[in-house]
Amino acid sequence: MIQETEEARKFLEDPEICIWIDRYDDVFSEFDSRPFSDRALSDDFLREVRKMAGEKSSDHIVLKFNVLDGERSEESEAIIINNLNHYFQNIADALKAEQRLALKQGYMLLGTGFTLIISLFYVTTLHISTAYTHGLNLMLEPVGWFMTWTGLDSVFQIAKKSSAALDFNSKMAEAKIKFNSLEETQTLNAEKAQKTVIPIDNNNLRVA
Repeated sequence: MIQETEEARKFLEDPEICIWIDRYDDVFSEFDSRPFSDRALSDDFLREVRKMAGEKSSDHIVLKFNVLDGERSEESEAIIINNLNHYFQNIADALKAEQRLALKQGYMLLGTGFTLIISLFYVTTLHISTAYTHGLNLMLEPVGWFMTWTGLDSVFQIAKKSSAALDFNSKMAEAKIKFNSLEETQTLNAEKAQKTVIPIDNNNLRVA
């Protein structure tokens, strides 16, 4: 039990994510026929990386691709690294802008609603008991509370929901990406305990 706990801890703290690919096309969408520099990334690949990165406690991810020796191409690898860096950075920037907007709108609603409630409370302390002030209070008090609770929801709920996606994309935007050949990988594996290879649906992309 202690050994299993120690192995689990080492796995979570290990920043390395290893992915086997038979060819570079596995990283990209099979429905996109454009050149590597313009092609969209594979949904299977992104989903698998997101799942594995979520299992890591380290903030410094190392994404390592293991490729068959005869398939190595420095030009293709440079394009893939550049595409991945730009993809995750663009998503992270968009999520940051979205989160800032949600927080700004939330604070504005919260401030406006709270100010309205305080103002209505102040009016009631003046002891002006007219039909106009009474009707105004009945109409605006629910509005004030609605704006206050909606603002709180935006600040604490909507912003929080985007935090997980933002953390993942920010972490991957700063990830170190490298490629290893099969021979290099076999040499490394001979020095360490053998890892389990898990095939996924397309039978090409495998996680080590």
